[in-house]
Amino acid sequence: MKFGPRNLRFALPLWTIFRRPVRFLRKGNTMHLQETALVIEGDLLRFRLPIIDQFIQRALSERSMLTIPYSRILRHRYCRYWTWKGLVWGWGGLPFLLLPMALALSTVDSWRDLLTVDFFVSIALAAVGMILCGVLAHLLFRSRHVLVFRQANGKCALICFRFTDRKSREKFMALLQANQEAARSLVSPANAVAEKR
Repeated sequence: MKFGPRNLRFALPLWTIFRRPVRFLRKGNTMHLQETALVIEGDLLRFRLPIIDQFIQRALSERSMLTIPYSRILRHRYCRYWTWKGLVWGWGGLPFLLLPMALALSTVDSWRDLLTVDFFVSIALAAVGMILCGVLAHLLFRSRHVLVFRQANGKCALICFRFTDRKSREKFMALLQANQEAARSLVSPANAVAEKR
């Protein structure tokens, strides 16, 4: 089954230490769930130039195809990053809420003096600051699929992607799980030992 390129977007992992990320360009790629392997066809970034490659990625990439047999997929997760979003939204927006209130409380003598235009303006600025932190958290910690697999040379690599619609995401996850289970049932113990080596 084919996914993309309209509803498929590739992304970078938030952090990786021991696994090398495979960097496809964000748009214009396709993913095929075949019976024996997951095949990704698209523009693979071959060279990295800090900051500059954001403007000339097409020139630094080449059309390539990556085949990942189901037996080499080590882990697949759909990460939503709810905890990190909450931390960025909560702790990042907290100064926007506390600082105006602290300034307003330090300049008044009674509670009646709080009901001024300056106080309501500071509350409005705090609300805008918290909304901006929420938008930043959503963009930075956008939900994505994280697929960890073993390459032909034995090293681990990972690839991150997401679907723009929920229907494609659910269809992909169900089909990937079914294909992985079918591939595991076909692998004999002797082949499994040889694959681990």
